[in-house]
Amino acid sequence: MNIQDPDARNLLYAEFPLYYTWNKSKKVWKRRKRGGCIRRIYMVHPNENFDDLKTVDGVVCTTFKESAQQRGFLKNDDHHCQCLNKAREFQMPNQIRNLFATLLIFEDLTDLRQLWNENFSAMAKNFALRGIPERQHQIQAVLRHINQFLQRHSKTVTDYNLPELMPEHNSEELPMTLIEELSYQIDPEELAKADILNEAQCAVFAEVMGLISRNEKV
Repeated sequence: MNIQDPDARNLLYAEFPLYYTWNKSKKVWKRRKRGGCIRRIYMVHPNENFDDLKTVDGVVCTTFKESAQQRGFLKNDDHHCQCLNKAREFQMPNQIRNLFATLLIFEDLTDLRQLWNENFSAMAKNFALRGIPERQHQIQAVLRHINQFLQRHSKTVTDYNLPELMPEHNSEELPMTLIEELSYQIDPEELAKADILNEAQCAVFAEVMGLISRNEKV
């Protein structure tokens, strides 16, 4: 056809039946006299229903996404969980919060809420120990710390599936300055080092601590 009809050279294979018909007896293509053609639509009737798609190893998943994750079609958060689990063993709460925020920014997390729920206690531990007993206040304190980290990368906690960060002027929430002060965690091992200072070091240490306690500049 490309030799006989120059117009045929401009058509793709799928477009050819729109402009030409096949003559079975002569076994040649003929240009259509009228436009349009009837196309065949193939239909497949499965012998399974949607619940079968959500069933993995005999267990019916809640959602299709969960089913796809169980089958290994989607990425999961196993390595992210392992990373945070290891951090909980050795790192301070503020370091865990920073790590969590880093994962938010640079990783594609599959189930963010599950990671939040599993690691919240570790991220809020120092707040709980330093005068913020209410869980809602702890949540706000953790969110604000994470939000400060995210803002350095032009993001906020509202960009993610996390609990709502309440406005800072809300009277029910603790002031940010107080939360920042309460977030500091003193390492007992560091304090114990004061007992092994020599005489000169002890004098300097006592002078500095005295100035701090009197709120004077060093």
